[in-house]
Amino acid sequence: MARRFALLVTTVGMIMLVCSAVAFAAVRTGNEGDNTLMGTRYKDSLTGKGGDDRTVGKGGNDTYYYADGWGSDTVVDSGGTDTLNFSGVTGRLDVNLCAPVGASDYSLSSDSTSNTVKSESRIENARGGLGNDIIVGCDGKNTLSGGGYRSKFAVGPFPGEGDVLADIAGYARFGIAASSDVYLGSKEGSATVLDMGGGADVLDLRGFHSNHAIILGADVDSDGKRGSLAVAYGDGTVLYGTMLLANQFEGDEFDPFEAGSDVEAGSDVDGRIEKIQFKNKTVTVTPELAEPASAQQVATFEERMPDDLSKASLLP
Repeated sequence: MARRFALLVTTVGMIMLVCSAVAFAAVRTGNEGDNTLMGTRYKDSLTGKGGDDRTVGKGGNDTYYYADGWGSDTVVDSGGTDTLNFSGVTGRLDVNLCAPVGASDYSLSSDSTSNTVKSESRIENARGGLGNDIIVGCDGKNTLSGGGYRSKFAVGPFPGEGDVLADIAGYARFGIAASSDVYLGSKEGSATVLDMGGGADVLDLRGFHSNHAIILGADVDSDGKRGSLAVAYGDGTVLYGTMLLANQFEGDEFDPFEAGSDVEAGSDVDGRIEKIQFKNKTVTVTPELAEPASAQQVATFEERMPDDLSKASLLP
């Protein structure tokens, strides 16, 4: 009887502990004024809305949400694995997760910016909005998602087209130790992925079946060598988008840095995605994935591909 009572007390205690964690996790939403939103040590969701807000997540795996016209916000976070979520933003975004963390948006009609996020805290993850975003990861493990893009093609992306997801950890000129990161693909859009180091980087397409995806060797610098990979995915009837894995193998040197920038162009922008995760299996990335496909295989998908992509190699 004593043993059963002790077991009952332990079980009830565990249930109360779990319930208390759920109960104390905060969902804070501001208004159009200047707000200060305080989180907890649990998993919080903080949305400042308009105005110049200060959002304080404290510990826990917190998510900070933004939509059009969010203002000039400051994030303070003391721990956990945290995310900046811009899924409610329709314009183009620049997001930088290197300290100090910063983000800004650009309206669809101009190159001016009026909304910003600043943080001296470490933020690990970022999700973009519906524009053609540039999201840069930094030290430690990052999870990056473009979230969407506006394309003149049926699918994308290509250099200068769609979102750019880049992790600069491992880039020699910045002196940041290489890290293993995760890049998310979704129904909402496509991206160019440029990873500069790490031994266990992943393209996460677990929302899609490998039978509904194709892997293509791609030549992004037009030198005749297929040193990059394009992974197109859908649901079997609709092609949702493409993740372009740039500079995967020797031969491609896609350079995201413009001439005249403070980063020496063409210097050590190599990296590799080691695994592609699908709903049903995980594919190890090897140079064989970029080998040319047969003319029949190319013809099968040619009508659903923009011209640039249909000229690449193809594997079913």
